[in-house]
Amino acid sequence: MKAAVMNEQGVLAVQDVPDPNAGPGQVVIKIGYCGICGSDVHYLQTGYLRPGAILGHEFVGRVVEVGEGVDNLAVGDRVMPGGRFVPCGRCAACQQGRYDLCLLKGNLLLLKDRSVYGAMPGAFAEYRAAFAQAVRRVPEGVTDHAAAVAEPLAVACLAVRHSKLMLGDAAVILGAGPIGLLVLQVLRVSGALPVYVAEISARRAAMAERFAADRVFNPTTCDLPAEVMQLTGVGADVVFECAGGPTTLQLAVETIREHGRIVLAAVRMENTTILPVDWILKHAEVKAFIGGHFPSAVALLAEHKVDVEPLITDVIGLGDIQSMFQYLSKPNDQIKVLVKPDA
Repeated sequence: MKAAVMNEQGVLAVQDVPDPNAGPGQVVIKIGYCGICGSDVHYLQTGYLRPGAILGHEFVGRVVEVGEGVDNLAVGDRVMPGGRFVPCGRCAACQQGRYDLCLLKGNLLLLKDRSVYGAMPGAFAEYRAAFAQAVRRVPEGVTDHAAAVAEPLAVACLAVRHSKLMLGDAAVILGAGPIGLLVLQVLRVSGALPVYVAEISARRAAMAERFAADRVFNPTTCDLPAEVMQLTGVGADVVFECAGGPTTLQLAVETIREHGRIVLAAVRMENTTILPVDWILKHAEVKAFIGGHFPSAVALLAEHKVDVEPLITDVIGLGDIQSMFQYLSKPNDQIKVLVKPDA
């Protein structure tokens, strides 16, 4: 089969690789679409991946092979991600019920010298194997395009859950990329009021306005903390850092009120400079996480309470993936790009 393989830092090459087989507890999926995540771009550019890695975790496709012991899926089922990893059930963390801290995550690929991201090849390929426990059937009425955005929607759902948002809280979203725009929609479902968005791209800012942000600011042309202070009187209750920029973490703490909360929903692989005294004086509460709340994402998609298809700004084939990754590594106005492996 064809797949986009990283053999050297910053370069994805389309090449022939062996077709996957469904081992015990696994299925093989013919990939329909796979979204390019900002973390994929960061991992490729910063050298965190081992040679031979195949990225891609935002996928939708159909089951074409079922392995031994799989009784919840059948050939022909349309599936999308159902979890970032499969807990082993054996390690100390799993024995304590802390599955999010599993030490032997089964659906991940090793990052070079760091941690685990995925020992199983990803979905920038014609086919991929996956643990049956790590995928879900796509609900009827949910399109393939929408299902391909289920994983980032799950991230947005978990970000909002971690924020401890209360009805009427003032929220600020830094960055109106896919995660930021999905957080915006989930916040609207959750009752946040008001919701302000900071974004420098005119295209993304317009999308935030489309999704009913109360105000959209360009942080390069205004004093965002001052603007939010004037509007709220005290600062934001919650700031969602969805940009991953070199200055956005410090901007987040400058924008919250005292005892405000910051949720880190963006992946940044480089060092960031902050002024600790600002964090101390604000009594800032910070939540960092990885993964998503997939039951909430599936329910929102099935009940059509979020609109994810407008976020898809391009669909490309595997042959265009290297040039698109190069484009996405620089300032741009894309929102969500899908890869269609058989295009």
